[in-house]
This record gives sequence, structure tokens and C-alpha cells, in this order.
Amino acid sequence: MRFILVSIVLIISCTTGKSQTLSEFGTDKFQKLFNGKNLDGWYQVTDNKGTDKNLFVVENETIHVYANQEANTSQSFGAIITKNEFQNYVLSLEYKWGEKKFKPRDDYVRDAGVMIHIHGESVIWPAGIECQI
Repeated sequence: MRFILVSIVLIISCTTGKSQTLSEFGTDKFQKLFNGKNLDGWYQVTDNKGTDKNLFVVENETIHVYANQEANTSQSFGAIITKNEFQNYVLSLEYKWGEKKFKPRDDYVRDAGVMIHIHGESVIWPAGIECQI
């Protein structure tokens, strides 16, 4: 199962055995998927409708989406996907909305999410479960 993300600061726990609550996990059991420096362990996909294919950049230990794109310009839809597959996990992330909006969704409410258990690499609605942000 791969994770497709449009925003990140992500920690995954790969555990076995009985079900546990998040507070029962020790920090030594968590595997960080984002190293805070670069996108090693991830790859990017886009719908190729925009001009800039580098939608995700790392600055100050944070992944920024559309950081270098000018507001109200036409941009691709995109995602970053983990290179590895995971199961039996606890997903934890932090997310913060930016100020800019982009065409073709510049007149709509902001829309982002985390997709889990995806199959394939379709950018616009891969098969999987979306957790809306």
C-alpha cells in the first residue's frame, strides 16, 4: 500500500501484534517517512497540465506544495508517493494551508487530502481511501 500526499510531515508506525492506541506506542517504534531535508523515499507525479513540474520543495524541515508558483496561475494537480509500501500503521501528520490559490480551482474552496491504500499512480482519483483535509 502506498501513500499519496499533497502535504506532509508524516510519521508511520509499522507494528505487529495486538491493537494499540497512539499513546501506548513508544517513540522508538515510529518510522519517520520524511527526513526533514529532502524527498528521499518519495517520488512526485503530476497531471502534466502546468508548466512547473517541481510542485513539492523542502524548506526549513517542511514540505511546501506550490511554494515557487505564482498565485492565480494554472498549475498541475500533483502528489508525492512513498517508494515503499506499509501496513499495520498509525498515521500522524501536520498540515497548514497556504495563502495562494491556483487555476483551475482559484474560485473554489481549498482542497487537499491524504490518500492511503492506493493502487496505481493516477493523479486524479487513484483507487484508494482519501482522508480529506
